Amino acid sequence: MATVEIDAFRQNGDCSILIDFAAADENKLLRHIHCFANQIRQTGFYSVVNVIPAKTTLMLAFSTPIDSWSELQDKLLNINSSLEYKNQSVNTHSIPICYHPEIATDLETVLKQTGLDLEGLIKIHSSREYLVSMLGFLPGFMYLDELDQQLLLARKTTPAIRLPAGSVAISGNQCGLYSVSSPGGWHVIARTPQQLVDWNNDRPMCISALDKIRFKPISLDEFRHLEQAGAS
Repeated sequence: MATVEIDAFRQNGDCSILIDFAAADENKLLRHIHCFANQIRQTGFYSVVNVIPAKTTLMLAFSTPIDSWSELQDKLLNINSSLEYKNQSVNTHSIPICYHPEIATDLETVLKQTGLDLEGLIKIHSSREYLVSMLGFLPGFMYLDELDQQLLLARKTTPAIRLPAGSVAISGNQCGLYSVSSPGGWHVIARTPQQLVDWNNDRPMCISALDKIRFKPISLDEFRHLEQAGAS
């Protein structure tokens, strides 16, 4: 049975509610939130049309206004207290990325700020396994936890107007994967030629929250070859 409690409810307009969960071990909390989200999706709860899990919260959006917020909250509390954890399929993905200043706009600046050389940065960044703690901000944007302490940097003071899809960037204690082209305020240290979102697929995003990511360093020539192969 679930042991993570709901801390508070926050009403978002007439058709949405945000659930705040009490502090808990980070991995346990993430597992709980995604288990709760899956339970809502599978039961056709109310007129829910969107279920958005984050690191400490869960937002539910409904197709029609809520008549009784107190009744809704009671039902959500009951679901939370009776929630049974189910084994979720967790996959580990190997993603090829290229660390080269020609395609990683902030790489040289990051090397200066961290005091690392390129070989050291590649070794530190690619030698660990990352947890996909959540998806958001953009369709398929991945927040990856457990960034090495030597790579901790604050967000850029001036965001880039456009980052290409596949950009691998760092900020704070997280690494991010830009699945589509977007503005961005994180430091780009690499790029992947791998397509991260396929809108022609019934399941556009092949990577899910709670999956694991490992990065495989490749050369610029390999990047160009794989990029061209993917575009053809």
